[in-house]
Amino acid sequence: MKKIISQEQLDELIHSSENGILECFVMLNGGGMSPKSITLVEDDFYYIINEIDDTEETIPHDKLMDSFPIGEAIKKRALYTY
Repeated sequence: MKKIISQEQLDELIHSSENGILECFVMLNGGGMSPKSITLVEDDFYYIINEIDDTEETIPHDKLMDSFPIGEAIKKRALYTY
């Protein structure tokens, strides 16, 4: 388990992953985990699958740190990779 502390680190982990998909999770208050799969598409936007309910979202690369929950989780040091 590795803590993701910046958007740059997130990008590097996605680029270095075997299939371009980063399996990670947001650590919730109380110790629960919200698993995510994150792909960076052409360095323009993030494609995120929320594994709990199979919902999907896209976030522009330059808006990630303003997003919920990923940007907020990075700021709060609550995003981890397995």
